[in-house]
Amino acid sequence: MSSVALTGLVKIELPGRTLRFCDGGFFVYQGETYRSRDEVFGTIGSLQTMAESVGDIVPAVVMTLLPPSVTAPAAISQPGNQTAPAQFIIAEYDADTGLISTGDVE
Repeated sequence: MSSVALTGLVKIELPGRTLRFCDGGFFVYQGETYRSRDEVFGTIGSLQTMAESVGDIVPAVVMTLLPPSVTAPAAISQPGNQTAPAQFIIAEYDADTGLISTGDVE
């Protein structure tokens, strides 16, 4: 009998590159590898709960990154990075194999 677990995935499409974070280890989702750490941007320090609203207001989320070096903030603050599109995915995976079976995009 297999066990099912959940993982959080974050995909951020920056102008110069795409970041793919997960909440531990690594996962492959839709042919893309998500890791818990990026060599330039570090790790996710925190995520605030997504705030939904009505009308023409875009849902907002605040994510804190923990960069691995003192030079990383310069890369993080490049023009276009703060308004880059992001996807937040809750994925179900088999705990024995690590294979993701489903994912809901937020």
